[in-house]
Amino acid sequence: MPELPEVETVRRGLELHVVGRPIADVHVLHPRAVRRQLAGAGEFETALTGRTMESARRRGKYLWLSVGEDALLAHLGMSGQLLVGEPDRPVSPHVRIWFTFKDSGPDLRFTDQRTFGHMCVVPDRAHRTRSVRPGLRPGRAGPAAARAPYRGQARAARSVAGQRHRKHLRRRGALAGPAALGQADRDPERPGGQPAAGRGPRGARRGPGRRRDLVR
Repeated sequence: MPELPEVETVRRGLELHVVGRPIADVHVLHPRAVRRQLAGAGEFETALTGRTMESARRRGKYLWLSVGEDALLAHLGMSGQLLVGEPDRPVSPHVRIWFTFKDSGPDLRFTDQRTFGHMCVVPDRAHRTRSVRPGLRPGRAGPAAARAPYRGQARAARSVAGQRHRKHLRRRGALAGPAALGQADRDPERPGGQPAAGRGPRGARRGPGRRRDLVR
C-alpha cells in the first residue's frame, strides 16, 4: 500500500504534467479498474472525454482530480502507478486506463499489476466528501480551503476510553477472583466434577451471588 508521501509525490507530478490539459480520449482496458463506477466503463469514459483536469488534490491516500463539476477519484492500491510518457511508447499489459490529451503531448496511463487500485468519477463537492467515501478527508498538504471537518478524532477518543474501561474491569476481575473463591468456600485445586465436601446444593449456589457482591 503506498504511503502518504508517495501519494503526495504522484499528486505533484499530476499537477505539473496533467492539470490544465483537455482530455481527448479515455480507454478503460480492464473493467476491474473502474469497479466502483456504478454504470461501468462506458459511463467513466463518457464522463471524462473532452473535459479538462483543473486541479490535483489529495484526500488521505486518494487522489482527487477536479474536472468541472465532477472529480476523478483515484486510489493506487498496492501496485498502482500513474505514468506520464510519450503516446507512441508500447502499451504495457498491465495498463488498466489510458488517457490521451488534445495537445498530442505526453499521455497518462494507470498501470496496476494486481488491479487493487481503482478510479471513478464522483461529484466534486469538497465539503461533502464523507458522503462519497466514509472517512475520506483532505491530506494535510492540500489547500486549507478544501479541508472538510473531520470527526474521527472524537470516535478515536471514545474507543480509547472504552479500551481503558475494559482493561479496568479485567483488573478488577483478576483481583476479585481469588477472594470470591475464598468467600464461597471453593477450593481452586478441586476438579470441577467433584462436589465440595460438606456442601449441599443450596450452599453451592450461593457462590456466584457472593462473587457478584464482591465485584460491586
